[in-house]
Amino acid sequence: MKFPFLTTILTLLSVAILSCSAQDKPEGAKANTANLKDINAIIKTADGDIHIKLYASKTPVTVANFCNLAQRGYYVGSDFHRVVPGFVSQGGKHMSGAASPGYTIKNETYTENPKIADLKHSKAGMLSMARTAVPHTNGAQWYITHSATPALDGQYTVFGEVTKGLEIATNLKRGTAMKDIIITDDTTPLYATQKENLAAWNKVLSERFFKLRPVGGAKKEEEEK
Repeated sequence: MKFPFLTTILTLLSVAILSCSAQDKPEGAKANTANLKDINAIIKTADGDIHIKLYASKTPVTVANFCNLAQRGYYVGSDFHRVVPGFVSQGGKHMSGAASPGYTIKNETYTENPKIADLKHSKAGMLSMARTAVPHTNGAQWYITHSATPALDGQYTVFGEVTKGLEIATNLKRGTAMKDIIITDDTTPLYATQKENLAAWNKVLSERFFKLRPVGGAKKEEEEK
């Protein structure tokens, strides 16, 4: 059974997101990810801090990609370029305006992995990857839900949730600056499961963006104090 309204919702998320120019081959974690712990981070915006928890054990490829981009400073100076009240706040473009990091990663949803059937757009504050209308074209853009949006379940990768600052996240204005995203927990165990992917991603990032932080040169939260 088809739902006409679903096409409209999917189109909204696809607007202003360009297809990526290069594609890696992330087939999922090749090492055991069952014992990975969730990773905490802080999205620092001009309107205040949004604290998030990232589901590393359930969506390891997506979380590793997000953390790596954040630690390399990819999001510094960007903004929330799409805000649909009651629906989503979306960010993740590079400050240069580039819509893509230059590669894509695959979806990690219950459609691909029934073991993560609990990862749904079940409430306000869910963190999920944006993509084009074509599946498996995730890159750097993501959104935070303003309410439950079940029509997106199984199609867009839910990889975290807001733990503090939900009011800030759901009241962002279009153009609100993203100062930085600080990963506050150790990413070493996660990165150990994604070595090949990280090497491929960082090669593309280093070739395409010249002012990113070096690999392993992430800013620490204490530097913000």
